[in-house]
Parts: sequence; C-alpha cells; structure tokens
Amino acid sequence: MKMSTVLSIIPTALIVGIMSLQESYGADLSGTWSGDMVCNCYNGKSDLKIRTEIPELLISQDDDVTGPGSAQVKSLVYMSVPGGNPQKAYVGEINPNLMHPESGEVVFVECGTSVTLEGPARWSEMGRAGFRIASAKQTFDATSILAAVFAEDPGYAVNACTCSWRFDRVSDIDPLVPSCALN
Repeated sequence: MKMSTVLSIIPTALIVGIMSLQESYGADLSGTWSGDMVCNCYNGKSDLKIRTEIPELLISQDDDVTGPGSAQVKSLVYMSVPGGNPQKAYVGEINPNLMHPESGEVVFVECGTSVTLEGPARWSEMGRAGFRIASAKQTFDATSILAAVFAEDPGYAVNACTCSWRFDRVSDIDPLVPSCALN
C-alpha cells in the first residue's frame, strides 16, 4: 500500500470515529443522586440564604431524541426532586465531552418555567451542571438561577436566587422520571 493511500485513509477513519462517538455517547446519568442545594437570594430588601438537604434527585436519560429539523441524536435528561417543597421537575440536554465521555455538562430548565412568574408554582429556574461518572464517586454539580414569588413574603416580592447543587450518585437504576412539556 502506498504512503499516499495510507495518509488519505487516516482522516476518513478519524472523521468516522468521531461521528460514531457522537452517536454512541456512553455517559448515562440515570439513577438516584443524593446531596444538597444552597441558594443565595435577594428580594429587594434583604438577603436570604437557604440550604436544603435534598433526599434524592432522580434522573432518567433518553438518548433517542432528535431535535426539530435536525438529524442529530440528542441525549435528554428528565430530573425530579420528589421530596422538595415545592416538588420540582426539570428537562435538560447533555453536552458531552467527546474527548472524555465519562464527563460533560447538562443544561436544564424547570418544567413550566415562564417569564411572567404566573401560575400555581410562581417559580422559574434554569441551570448548568457538570458531571463525572467514571470514578467510584460519581458527581453532578450545578449552578442554577431562579426567580420565585413566595406566598409568605409580604407584598409578594420577587426573590432572585443563585443556587449551588452538589450531588453524588447512590444508584444507577433508572427511576423512570417522566418527561414534561414546557410552557
């Protein structure tokens, strides 16, 4: 085989390899995660720090989703905080680290998020998480921002919060979290 033939095969093999890596992204975040969340909030008159131990964050992953008008396969995650007050659900998309498939990021938004803070929840949140699942300690750490109106707050002031999430996986069994429709 000539050297020029070998050199023309190498770029093709690299492109095919990268494309197959994108389509078969192996990180699966499904499972039960345990940790806590710390939120720093401000409502126009006072600062408030809320630390919440979350008994569990449930995550299910769907790798067979294709975006509208796209042939690209996406990995979506559906997340739920069943013991929270209020109970919250999220939908997110994995942004894989193609060089290190055991890690990556997730961008997520709370189900029902709206720009007007209307409806029964009156709570809107979105965030960005980093994860690592290759080691014995599997982590999901995020920063989210939220706007909330608390009924117990006189005058129903809007609270603007920044939250830090710290979770470790305690089970990799898929809890079958349902998807949600965004408003």
